[in-house]
Amino acid sequence: MSFSLQRRGGLTALALVMCGPGAISIAKPATGLPVLARATLATPDQIASEQLALQILAAPQIKQAKAQILERLLADADAQGSTGKDQARRVLDQWTTYLAFNAAFSDTQRPRVVTVTDNRPHSWSGQPFPVSALPISNPDNIYRSSLIDGESRYALHGHFGNPRAGQFSIELSRKSIEGDLSKQSKTFGDMGNQVVMITDDTIRTEPDGSFTILIDPDPSNGRANHIQTVPGPLLLHYRDSLSDWRQEPTRLVIRNVSAPDRAAPTLSDLVKSTAAKLPDYVTFWQDFKNSFLGTPDYNTLAGPYRRDGGWGYSASGRFQIAADEALVVVVRNDRAAYTGFQIADPWMVTPDPSKFLISRNKAQSVPDGDGRYTYVVSAKDPGVANWIETAGLSRGWLQIRWQGVTPGSNGKGFLESVALVKFADLHKTIPADVAKSAPERRRRERAERVTTYPIR
Repeated sequence: MSFSLQRRGGLTALALVMCGPGAISIAKPATGLPVLARATLATPDQIASEQLALQILAAPQIKQAKAQILERLLADADAQGSTGKDQARRVLDQWTTYLAFNAAFSDTQRPRVVTVTDNRPHSWSGQPFPVSALPISNPDNIYRSSLIDGESRYALHGHFGNPRAGQFSIELSRKSIEGDLSKQSKTFGDMGNQVVMITDDTIRTEPDGSFTILIDPDPSNGRANHIQTVPGPLLLHYRDSLSDWRQEPTRLVIRNVSAPDRAAPTLSDLVKSTAAKLPDYVTFWQDFKNSFLGTPDYNTLAGPYRRDGGWGYSASGRFQIAADEALVVVVRNDRAAYTGFQIADPWMVTPDPSKFLISRNKAQSVPDGDGRYTYVVSAKDPGVANWIETAGLSRGWLQIRWQGVTPGSNGKGFLESVALVKFADLHKTIPADVAKSAPERRRRERAERVTTYPIR
């Protein structure tokens, strides 16, 4: 199978050819770095994983497991009313897709770098794929993962985009997505299973922006571009945090450089394991959204709290906003390489970010006259530059992120104030120098989201 290659987003897509079932021939430039199929996320590994995930989802066992779980979800407090029931059905579809997708690239002997979540359906190479959701997944983040084991040896080859993301990170953690979910924290923003985290400021690159990271059980002993594993199944999680949706994701490919010693799982194996894990998986995320950060009061924010590994800070909370109200949130960005503000529904699922103004990063936000940023969350356009629209939601979650912060920062002062006000009184309560937005600017914002989000 060959893939058509095009120039996109300022990068030239390069040749990668499927040479047979499961086999990949990777062309190598003078630097020795394997060249990925194209400058977007639609790699052969991605497409193969999506095809397998769709086969898993179509199995009768999966449909039966979903039917049994749905009744319990519909009894949840957030599923009451016709809108709530629709949200519950939708989130069950999205959680099931995510779990099946993880099964599709679960062969640790033959790992793949795969984009694991996208808050809108997509069709890469003519293959439609549904939404695969994580709680409060960030529209600015490109989330990719690889499943590996602590005994094998791997080489991760990469090439930073041009322009590169505001921050790129690699996190190694003990695999609990399909394992013992009871060990994951429901009160903090990270899952508590992290082994190590590295960010782009510690990755040594070649002059052309390429790099290779070795991943194996050996001690690093001060070596650059090395990650030491621990025994057992492991998850490599990659984040490109885009400060501007025109930034390009890091191109990545991973290969096992030790000889595989186990056969690949069959489709039957993957269907059986996915169906068996689905009830506990759904129960965990249902409980998670009901207890995250101790279930904060509506229209408050907890944090900022330090992310595992010190790679950033985050503040989270729930909102409940009537049609005649607005939530005003004032923050400072502390010269962070990346900042982002977003909302999600009561199930922590993010609405389609290409259709709604439900998030803003640095490029999409305008500072006030004094360097602060004022965000207004409301159903109606307040005429304020940094409007976060509720996309038809009256309740849901808020998340603010600061990454690549100034050395020595401790998060204090990042979050200045949170206040619920009457929409009619909004402009009486905010400073006069808060940036405004005319209707024409708002139309351009919406059009730009439609065209820039798919670039990735």
